[in-house]
Amino acid sequence: MDSDSRLENDCMKHQHSQLLFSTSNKGKPIIIYNNYFFTCYKTTRSKKCWVCSEKACDVYIHTTINDEFMY
Repeated sequence: MDSDSRLENDCMKHQHSQLLFSTSNKGKPIIIYNNYFFTCYKTTRSKKCWVCSEKACDVYIHTTINDEFMY
């Protein structure tokens, strides 16, 4: 394995460890990632789509139905 692949794998592992699944005050599922909150806005048969809750932020996260981060 070359050093670039190793670095990429390490970054992916590090990113995955920062995802925190939780529940909002209203009982809705949320993701907390690097102090940003994401709410689920769409669910399909194979994935969930999450959007950042801050107005100026346009970051999206996709997870599997089982809440596994999709790279």
